[in-house]
Amino acid sequence: MEVNAIRNDSANISAKVRISKKTIDEKMNKIVKEQAKNMSVAGFRKGKVPASVAKSRLGEELQKMVNQDLMSKAYKTMLEDLEIDVEQIVGEPRIPKYEEIDGGLDVEIACDLRPTVILEGYKELIPKITKPEVTDEEIATRVDSLLKSVAKEKKVKDRDILEDKDIALIDFEGFMDGKAFEGGKGEAYSLEIGSGSFIPGFEEQLIGMKIEEEKEINLTFPTEYGSKDLAGKDTMFKVKLLEISAKVVPTEINEEIAKKLMPNREGGDMDALKEDVTQQIGNEKLSQLLQNEIKPKYVDTLIENYNFDIPQGIVDQEINLALQNYLRTLNEDEIKEYSAKDKVEAKKEELSAEAQNSVKLTFLVDELARDNEVTADDNEVKQAIMYEAYQNGQDPTESLKRYEENNMLPAVKMAIIEQKLFDQLFRETLKA
Repeated sequence: MEVNAIRNDSANISAKVRISKKTIDEKMNKIVKEQAKNMSVAGFRKGKVPASVAKSRLGEELQKMVNQDLMSKAYKTMLEDLEIDVEQIVGEPRIPKYEEIDGGLDVEIACDLRPTVILEGYKELIPKITKPEVTDEEIATRVDSLLKSVAKEKKVKDRDILEDKDIALIDFEGFMDGKAFEGGKGEAYSLEIGSGSFIPGFEEQLIGMKIEEEKEINLTFPTEYGSKDLAGKDTMFKVKLLEISAKVVPTEINEEIAKKLMPNREGGDMDALKEDVTQQIGNEKLSQLLQNEIKPKYVDTLIENYNFDIPQGIVDQEINLALQNYLRTLNEDEIKEYSAKDKVEAKKEELSAEAQNSVKLTFLVDELARDNEVTADDNEVKQAIMYEAYQNGQDPTESLKRYEENNMLPAVKMAIIEQKLFDQLFRETLKA
């Protein structure tokens, strides 16, 4: 066996391997003899099975065993010749070339190595961060919204005509073609006018009704309504107004309201609420600034300023993934165009630069996280997945199971580490 190991660069190694027919035959005979010793075949004592019989019993599996053994030896030789430790390897070895020539093999093996990333001056590259200002108008709007959230309903006594923003207590029943339809009836139903809880036009037509008044309301269900039987259909609702209430927004903060709006404070008044709101809005605006403006700028700066060799195999994986994602956006006719190899290669070339930057950033983030001792444990990963599922109305347990089965946990962990890393770096800059 001839193994010509090559260090292409600091992140990529390869080897050209020539294996003669003689070497393959010798290895095959050796394996057959070893397998024959433990093989049980009717008519032969254990350990006395003829090589020809053993070879026949092994069938196609024999060639796989030979190839695996020889390729494993070639791989080991490559690492030894280049003095590469197994821990430096990233991903699995690849076989770009595998040809049978005159009963022997002409093979190429390629391996990716963890890049050497030298970090110097990365904190000085962080863009200037100016803390966002919080305006009086923003504070007033948020305070008003919070106070409305704890507003209490009170029956209106000084008027009997329904107005916008009132809360109407109604009986109603819907009819289609003169017949009541299922799900269209409610008794003593509380409806806030202007909330958009009912189909368009319903709440607006209630405005101006008097208590105890009955009214017929003609409407058309939206074409995209949830029930197909009702979508786009004309309907008539009979409505009776029973009572009018309104929300009374507090103008002062008592102990009960303080506990609801400021649970982390002992007591608290309107000034304390405004103080909390100012801090809350400031943190929200700062987070948006860091995520949407500072981080993209910093990422571009890191990619531009740090140059190191990156594993080609991982770049190729990134390109193929991007290609698959792109193809999913195409219609059937557009996909047919990519049956031509040159079309696929052209698209891969187009995706190459972005893929390289993505891989480069991955290793930069990994090294920066090590330097700043930023980690994420398994519990954080599971919580992130389950929280996302909950937000999207999915079963958290099933979602976690899907991530595990598709080996997606490492990607989630990397995303958490990246978020924590940049947040830490940026907030350290703000304090400096």
